[in-house]
Amino acid sequence: MNLIPLIFSELSSTNVDNVEVAANCAVELLNISLNDQEFESIKQVVVANFDSIVQSASVAMSTLDAEISEQHCRVFSQLALSHTSQIIETGQTQILDILVKLLSDVPELSCRTQIAFWKDFFKKLEKCGDDK
Repeated sequence: MNLIPLIFSELSSTNVDNVEVAANCAVELLNISLNDQEFESIKQVVVANFDSIVQSASVAMSTLDAEISEQHCRVFSQLALSHTSQIIETGQTQILDILVKLLSDVPELSCRTQIAFWKDFFKKLEKCGDDK
């Protein structure tokens, strides 16, 4: 049984504890895939489940559930961090839009996990501009 799809599907849960555990697992799996090419297949599973992850984040934002939204913020921050170069190269902004929407729609959300991504993103974006 493949646990990775189950982890990402559990992000849709309304149980805060389940979402937190799933987010912890998802963040660690994305971190592993970022640091070790041997685990590149994790990114493929994320891509395959991306629509359901986006949908569960949208539900959390629409209900203004800060605890569940915070967990989605952690997942999308790590997802963005592991795909920063691709975001810049392709101009795909869906992950960026979600991160900004999380910050703007859920006022109680701290989303400190976004800081590392945004620092990396602007650094790479600036370097990309310098190379041209």
